Amino acid sequence: MTAKFKAIGKKGLSLLLSLLMLFSCMGLSAFAEEPEDTPPPAEDGEDIALDDTFEWDSFEEDFFVAGFFEENPPEVHFICPDCEEDVIGDRYIENEILVSCTEDGSYEEVYYCPECGKELSRETVITDEAPGHIEGEAVRENEVFATCTEDGSYEEVICCSVCGEELSRETVVTDPAFGHTEDEAVRENEVFATCTEDGSYDEVVYCSVCGEELSRGTVADPAPGHTEDEAVRENEVFATCTEDGSYEAVIYCSVCGEELSRETVTDPAPGHTEDEAVRENEVFATCTED
Repeated sequence: MTAKFKAIGKKGLSLLLSLLMLFSCMGLSAFAEEPEDTPPPAEDGEDIALDDTFEWDSFEEDFFVAGFFEENPPEVHFICPDCEEDVIGDRYIENEILVSCTEDGSYEEVYYCPECGKELSRETVITDEAPGHIEGEAVRENEVFATCTEDGSYEEVICCSVCGEELSRETVVTDPAFGHTEDEAVRENEVFATCTEDGSYDEVVYCSVCGEELSRGTVADPAPGHTEDEAVRENEVFATCTEDGSYEAVIYCSVCGEELSRETVTDPAPGHTEDEAVRENEVFATCTED
């Protein structure tokens, strides 16, 4: 024979014992067989299926099984404040909450007046206590590789294997920062020197690994000054026999072409140079005239 029973509290202990003694005296062995095994613990209101082979010899301290069939639950009497009558409350289960890692499972056992619907009682029943989280395997998140200036690291995260809630997060350093590696210095912002003005440039050193600028210094390139080229003649006036000639001797810089000096040089008149005498206005002699 298989029947469903309701788990109830200690209130029905004396009633149960009385019923069992009565059934035993009447020879109703189907309801009071000699028990052999201890029944499993049951929560208030929990349905338990028992077959013909199940027997018990003791009761749990806090819970026991009462022999009421589910289709005939115990009647709970109330005095309805609205009807002002003794009524058997209609029992309902409301607001059932399933157990989670952090919250107990529960429901509200509510009795209503069958005549007017007035709520007569409401009690929260804990069905299962929260078992707590179960740690899953640690996983890596936010992994960062080491650079010249920052350590390599990752976050070791442990979540609950049941509900997925994060339980812990710890930063683990994998590799320390290895520092910069200086590359060869390069020139930047170079201004070339002229004959009269200094030049300059920035001498910059970068990291050969990450390219970060490590140092920058300004280096001056002093002006070298002018370089005189050979003097050239300008504005030349040639001398005549009676008038001086002249020219300007000019020196330029062979680099920038700037005029460095200008000097007038005189070329004195050389004077006349007698040439061989020549005959002019010649009159030839006649027989009578010279």
